[in-house]
Amino acid sequence: MARKFNPGRTGQIERLQINDNQVNSLIPNEDIMIMPDGTGNVNLATDAVRIGDENGNALLTTWGTGDLTINTNNGTNSGVISIPDGTNQAIDITPNGSGDVRLNADTTRIGDQNGNATLTTWGSGDLILNTNSGSNSGTITILDGSGQDIRIYPNGSGNVKLGTNTNSEVNLSATTDSTSTTNGALTVPGGIGVAKQLRVGGAATFSSTVTANFNPTSDSHLTRKSYVDLLGGQDWNYVTGNTTMSPNQGYLVDTASGARTMTLPSSPANGVRVRVIDYSRTFEDNTCTIARNGQNIMGLGENMVLDVNEINCELVFVTGRGWWVTQVT
Repeated sequence: MARKFNPGRTGQIERLQINDNQVNSLIPNEDIMIMPDGTGNVNLATDAVRIGDENGNALLTTWGTGDLTINTNNGTNSGVISIPDGTNQAIDITPNGSGDVRLNADTTRIGDQNGNATLTTWGSGDLILNTNSGSNSGTITILDGSGQDIRIYPNGSGNVKLGTNTNSEVNLSATTDSTSTTNGALTVPGGIGVAKQLRVGGAATFSSTVTANFNPTSDSHLTRKSYVDLLGGQDWNYVTGNTTMSPNQGYLVDTASGARTMTLPSSPANGVRVRVIDYSRTFEDNTCTIARNGQNIMGLGENMVLDVNEINCELVFVTGRGWWVTQVT
């Protein structure tokens, strides 16, 4: 039979004590269990429900192996947080409809402690990373599917920067250069004494502003190594004799039948570049001499001798400072 207690009264039901709005166990550290009959529920009709001892940690869990589901309005028209029971189960946070899951924190960590972490989509959707919900933000998009792109788009005139710090970074910027043969141009700033390079497959090195459009697949020698045009789209020249080089040109020098002399351009403008490659892989036996043509090379009034097989050497001219080797591979 139900027992009624009036306000201000104290009563007991076996091991429970009810004092006004407080229910206590008469046995220390014993649980208080509220168990409906059959499939009935325990309804707490209040705006706020507090759990845990005062100033103590709290635990919200299920009795036994059932999953824990958190929603509103008995799950009608509600998002859901589902914590399944069992080892290695996923915790699902599912918004209602097109709603989002928002983590309002300065820092969000993913992954097990000291373990690798994966940030991915559920199914075949693309993964898009941006700031401020995509408003006034750059974007990184990882497209789903085989052979798809990873797109890095800066906001406005911003650049994509690669490097270990601000002193060694490389800016990658897409332009609408009218001289480009494609939709844009790739710009990699560089300079004398500045380690700003983009390496492709370990064989080719881009330095300064370049257009990669040289692929000499018709020659069996060149197909063994990925030589690339590093001179802003200018021509490459195959030579078998002594040659005076022209500004901003590349030279594939064949010394199979004897040593060669490659003379630097006369009266070069500031920033002019030339490149010499051992075409025949014979520079050790038959050297290639870079004749200075009245200008210093690396600060010295001497010609430069290339005597290493497969060498790939670039020189740039600086007004008042002469020719400088900016790259050797």
